[in-house]
Amino acid sequence: LAPVPAEAATEYRRRADHMVAAVDRKLAARPEIGSLIGDNPLHVMSANHRHHARFMANVFRFNNFDLLTQTVPWVYRAYHSHGFTYDYFRAELAVWIEVVKEHLSPDSAESIIPVYEWMLDEHEEMMERSRMPTSPLSSPDPVWEEAQKAFLSSLLLGTSEECMDLANRYVRNREELRGFYLYVITPSMYEIGASWERGEISVAQEHLATSISGRVMAALYPRFVLGKQTKGRAVVTTVADEFHELGAWRVADLLALDGWNVSYLGANTPTGDLLDLLLQLKPDLVALSSAMPFNLIRVQEVIEAIRARNELEPIRIMAGGRVFRDAEDLWRLVGADGWAPDAQEASLLAQRWWEEAGKR
Repeated sequence: LAPVPAEAATEYRRRADHMVAAVDRKLAARPEIGSLIGDNPLHVMSANHRHHARFMANVFRFNNFDLLTQTVPWVYRAYHSHGFTYDYFRAELAVWIEVVKEHLSPDSAESIIPVYEWMLDEHEEMMERSRMPTSPLSSPDPVWEEAQKAFLSSLLLGTSEECMDLANRYVRNREELRGFYLYVITPSMYEIGASWERGEISVAQEHLATSISGRVMAALYPRFVLGKQTKGRAVVTTVADEFHELGAWRVADLLALDGWNVSYLGANTPTGDLLDLLLQLKPDLVALSSAMPFNLIRVQEVIEAIRARNELEPIRIMAGGRVFRDAEDLWRLVGADGWAPDAQEASLLAQRWWEEAGKR
């Protein structure tokens, strides 16, 4: 695939909302649409189109086709598990080609359509890859395996009391808290996400599990995380339009456990408001999290805004989140100083940067 020129990528992003509306209309008008989307409501299909446009804008912006080949099988698997047929994706891609021709300039369409044609050509391959078993995102720890299985079981049942009882039983000091975060909560939430992808649990169940994990972490924080601050200031946040915050939350807590003075901002932080806070706090470290591949441009925009202010030049910027695990060197493309695949690696990278700055 040839790189997409910057002008075409910009035009695609600028026209995305209009193209999504056109794709919605064309597909909704088809008499067989109910069977294609498994009798899901049309707004579920429309949400997929919005996510698709935002995702493809990122692919074109960074010309990272590894991101495309990593993400498409996940989309096939997740939507097919929730009732969409594989034929829907073939129909959708064909309509996107029509709409790109109608809404973009000839030069932009000429550079972008080959990517869609390639996706159509690879439809069978993507379908087969979506059916393949997925590898676990973390390896079990024998010391914590029993606790992890019990915690996951309680999450799936939605029993917050049992989850809290497990935390109280296994976490008696700060190091045990670190282990509970890394080897109990983290793999359990990975499995919750995988269960949703496979269609085994609903969105409501996934949200409940996330909420329970957050409540457990919030209860443990004042007992073990609060302590003497021996290092600099860190700001940890997700970017605008990113609502997966549990990973960033774990990073914030482990940094605080290591002695950092941490300001954790949570989900969906607007770029302008984040910049104002950074100018006020002047932190040593900023950790930016994005799980979803359609938010990479947001990460880049935040980093560019930080770099544009001379007062914030000393800040080291760390990227993290699921999307950075799926395609190599994405953290370089968005302009970060480094990346971490999980909270423990984030803690180690922050420590290395602190020592490199001559602050021990």
